[in-house]
Amino acid sequence: FHNHMVRETVYNGLLKRARANLHIGFVRWADKVNADRDRALEFEEILGYHLEQAHRYLRELGSLDEAGLAIGADASRRLSSSARRAFARGDMRAAASLFRRAIALLGESDATRLSLLPEFGEVLLELGDFAQAREVLAEAQATADQNANRRIAASVELLRVRVRLFSAEAGDCS
Repeated sequence: FHNHMVRETVYNGLLKRARANLHIGFVRWADKVNADRDRALEFEEILGYHLEQAHRYLRELGSLDEAGLAIGADASRRLSSSARRAFARGDMRAAASLFRRAIALLGESDATRLSLLPEFGEVLLELGDFAQAREVLAEAQATADQNANRRIAASVELLRVRVRLFSAEAGDCS
């Protein structure tokens, strides 16, 4: 307990940029160690968390430069990959949390963000959160239409049919 308090006190006394650099440094070190041992996927969620923290601290310091955006994109990639694995093993709560965090790291116009929205909508559907699934899918549909992305638009429409079907919503499910 005493050591934990000392660690927290020291960490909280650091400047945000120093904290961000510590998180980034840890990820670089861990990536190297994990690559040598072929264990990268095993720690992907943890490393995504550290990059997410670094991104948050950098964002709190002001506008993000290209390196800051790249950190966010890398964190999002790792968190969304972890979300897909959580979905595959049936852990919908973890998948929803991870997708939500991955999406929050990306800008509104980011193409990767658009591709994550239908996946997040499907997780919400599986959780029975039909209202939020509708919101996420509506955002995905609007963004897909704006970007003329027919693949995402078609995926969203199929998910919207499933939401109407499973929520017993009145209307045409065809």
